[in-house]
Amino acid sequence: MMEALIIGGQPETAALVADLAATLPLSYRPAASQDEGRSAVEFFAGDQPWATRVAESSSDKSWIVVVDPGLDDADAISSLADKVEAGSARIAFSESYAGDPAVELLRGQIAFAVTSCKMHGVTSGSLAGAIFTQVRLARAIGLRSLAAKDVCAVDGGALVTFSARFGEGDVQFGALATISSAAAPRHVVKAYGAGDIASLTLFGSDTARPGEAAIIDATGERQLPTIYETAHRALLRGLREREPLTPQELRDFATDVRLVQSLDLV
Repeated sequence: MMEALIIGGQPETAALVADLAATLPLSYRPAASQDEGRSAVEFFAGDQPWATRVAESSSDKSWIVVVDPGLDDADAISSLADKVEAGSARIAFSESYAGDPAVELLRGQIAFAVTSCKMHGVTSGSLAGAIFTQVRLARAIGLRSLAAKDVCAVDGGALVTFSARFGEGDVQFGALATISSAAAPRHVVKAYGAGDIASLTLFGSDTARPGEAAIIDATGERQLPTIYETAHRALLRGLREREPLTPQELRDFATDVRLVQSLDLV
């Protein structure tokens, strides 16, 4: 029988750890008081200053999972990348939107050259946080080399236009964020090519509602299979076979943080 993967958490992630473990086989279980120092996985909340807390706590003996890592100090994230490069940390990010299983499924189905991408995020949080989520989503579906071109921000909303690359081609990327306490948080992604559209609607890991993904081309609309699993559960379930974040992936995250922080959104 496989040895149980003991999962620990900080006080702010203890409830999440318990909820996740309850839906998984007995080979996953939350740490109990007698397991002190034996956790194979430690969950950290991704609010500030998560990078410093992770750097101080990480070791090569256990995994650290950062839940929804946010706009922390970019230099601290770069320092964490240096620690990973030295071989003294195994880290994974569990991002509610960019880590949603539907994102990876859709990315594998984008067989056309993306020339433009539009996203709309509805949030009850900050505009900066919503735009950051969309930058991370852009990277998750394959966009790279993002650079801000124009920012339009008003009370309750912001539109940021970026240039980007997909494969060997240029992409125009527009990220729209709206603050609303009435509508359920979500992010809608539309990636366009010559007659092709990749569509994705994500509701986050705070709801049981699964992501909706589709490809629209000359043959019509093809709905991709529905995955009834949150990003956090998917990451934990596959952690034994997962590769930890590379130093470059952490530096890319720091680059995304600097990009959004340069927009001066609130």
